[in-house]
Amino acid sequence: MPPLPLAAGRATAPAPRSAPAHAPSPSTPSIRWAPPPRRLPRRAAPVPPAADPADLADLRAALEAAVDAEDYQKAAKLRDELG
Repeated sequence: MPPLPLAAGRATAPAPRSAPAHAPSPSTPSIRWAPPPRRLPRRAAPVPPAADPADLADLRAALEAAVDAEDYQKAAKLRDELG
């Protein structure tokens, strides 16, 4: 790059800038504040249909039979169905 011409009355060229004028100063944080993300409302859980009392009695009997047979995985599923 060729040397810059000297201005009238100046003995030396101006000192080069270390950073452009639009660059933030070192004391300015580089992370800018951003608002937190918006939270959407949760959907209500679906309401299960009303259970028939006869079905509940069958489930309870099946649960007791599974516990007596020591089939605990089946018993847990039946317990969850009873709610």
